[in-house]
Amino acid sequence: MRQATLWIEEDEAEDVADPDAARRSLEELRLCVWAFPRSLWAHLSDPAKEPRFAQEVRERFPSDASAALLLGSSHRPLRALSLLSAAMDRLPIDEKKKVEMDKSCILLGRSGE
Repeated sequence: MRQATLWIEEDEAEDVADPDAARRSLEELRLCVWAFPRSLWAHLSDPAKEPRFAQEVRERFPSDASAALLLGSSHRPLRALSLLSAAMDRLPIDEKKKVEMDKSCILLGRSGE
C-alpha cells in the first residue's frame, strides 16, 4: 500500500491521465490489503465468528461481486490475494513498479499457505 501511494503520487506529478481513477484504484487496493489479514484471521478463527467476518466484508466492499467471491471461496486468504493482485494490475503505475509490489505479495502468499 505504501509503495503504491508513493508511486502514484510521483506519477501524478508527471501528469497521470486520470487522477480520479488513480484514487479509485488506491481505494480498491486499500480494501484488498485489508481483506488479506482479515481473511487469514477468519480462516484460522472460531467458526462462530463467521457472521461477524461476513458482515465486515459486505460493509467494506462496495462491489457485491467482490464480497461474494471472497465469502464464497473455500480458502479466503488465497482469494483475498487474488483480489489484491487484480487490484494491483489496475493501478496506473509502470510494470517495473508493479513487479516490485508483486514481490511483496508473494511473501504474503507464503504466510497464507
